[in-house]
Amino acid sequence: AARVPTRQREASVRAKQERARAEARLLAEAQEAERRAAEDVARGREEARRRRVEALVVAKQQGRRLEEERARQRRTADEALFVDAIAQRREREREIRAMEERA
Repeated sequence: AARVPTRQREASVRAKQERARAEARLLAEAQEAERRAAEDVARGREEARRRRVEALVVAKQQGRRLEEERARQRRTADEALFVDAIAQRREREREIRAMEERA
């Protein structure tokens, strides 16, 4: 069997090593791209979650403000009814006094 000359063997070994380094580099780049993609997905999910939470907080605040406004309107209506009732009572008292004075 003919032996491969040493220079050829060395060149072949260097070529294999270079191929292995290139493959390792490509694999590392692919893994880095995968990691970045996974981070982007996680970031997107976190952002969507944050937006949902913000929307819930805003809705809760709006609900609270709406309820406060309804309560204020009820108080205003109650106060108006109270003032009207007092005015009606005073009017009746005046009518009664007027009738008593005529009698």
